[in-house]
Amino acid sequence: MAEQEATAQDVQIKEVETTAVALASTVADIVVKDSETAAIADTYSADLRAAIKRVEGFFDPMCDAANKAHKMLTTRRGQVLAPLKTALKTNDGKIVEWARVEDEKRRVEAEKARREAEKIEADRRLELAVEAEGVGDTELAEEFLSAPVNIPASSVGPPPIKTEIKGLFDHWYAEVTDINILVRAWLGGGVPKEAIVANESFLNKHAKDHKEQFSVPGVIAKCEKRRRG
Repeated sequence: MAEQEATAQDVQIKEVETTAVALASTVADIVVKDSETAAIADTYSADLRAAIKRVEGFFDPMCDAANKAHKMLTTRRGQVLAPLKTALKTNDGKIVEWARVEDEKRRVEAEKARREAEKIEADRRLELAVEAEGVGDTELAEEFLSAPVNIPASSVGPPPIKTEIKGLFDHWYAEVTDINILVRAWLGGGVPKEAIVANESFLNKHAKDHKEQFSVPGVIAKCEKRRRG
């Protein structure tokens, strides 16, 4: 019975589709070159709108029924998945927090080791400077004392934590703290133009609101003809 209903429905859909394609093909051949042909095209536009409503009227009941079934199943699926997803999020959060704490410990240890290494290096250079000055080489002594001591923490700190946990990774991202500084850096050639993203939603609304009076440096307002469906 269900198969027969599906077959009958398929036949109806095919008939509706054939009619729609035929009308669309006819309209595709129309050339608008004067007021008379524009009026003819406008008549076909009315026919197309009527055809669209007929097609929507044919499919809407079937779509509504399918949507209701889909909504019901989606709701039930969400209810069943909810406790599992909550547990997964909580469990993953514990792992991420542990990794964050370990990274912070490593950072503190690395910074401590870096400071100690720089102190050792500074003391070594001081000894070398004293020796150089002792033999009368004041220029070399000055070089030892004036050369900057810069030891990266990564070169003396503990190695990154090793774990067999899959999917755990470092996610780097950027956060703009001062847009004015960023723009000045871009103007000075310090950053590429890709770092400055225009807010097109704001600009489009501004153009719609102000039309011919639109005035934004570096941006122009454009107007194109469109027809409501």
